[in-house]
Amino acid sequence: ISGQPDGTYTVTVTSTSDPTCTEDVVVTINAGPTISDATIAVAGPFCENDAASNLSAADPGGTWSGTGITDAVNGTFDPATAGAGTHTITYTISGACGDTDTEDITVNAADDASFSYASGSYCLTDPDPTPTITGTGGGTFSIDNSGVINTTTGEIDIAGSGAGSYVVTYTTTGPCPDSQTFNVTLTTGADATI
Repeated sequence: ISGQPDGTYTVTVTSTSDPTCTEDVVVTINAGPTISDATIAVAGPFCENDAASNLSAADPGGTWSGTGITDAVNGTFDPATAGAGTHTITYTISGACGDTDTEDITVNAADDASFSYASGSYCLTDPDPTPTITGTGGGTFSIDNSGVINTTTGEIDIAGSGAGSYVVTYTTTGPCPDSQTFNVTLTTGADATI
């Protein structure tokens, strides 16, 4: 059939052991490409807080499905809708010469850099404050205005920093990092010396 134009053909099959035994088989060659190619382009990994984006495949015109697909025609994948984990996405091109492909897409959980100190203001005579991390642990701390801070624990060196206003930043280091800040003011306080 290779090389034949599109159309319907009758092929006669004859038995090799009994030449009188024959049967006709109808074969249809469809117009267009021999086989559609539904191969999905590799996508991800994504973070949960990434914006939605359109997936792509080798041939257009198919339908997308799977967890996180919010538009079956355009192949829009929304990581927030999918949630953290590995999700199987399917792309199907229908028709006599259709094709189907699947792709596993990974969505990583977004880090949460939430932290706080017990107060936003300290006197120079107060003990050095250490923050409470309520989000993802294992990040690093930094401070502006030449302040002094333990980058691992977030403990502010009050004496080393001196009076002033500071912004402490905590940044996580996972595949989907986050960063948040906390304002701290260090004051000289009252002097009750007689």
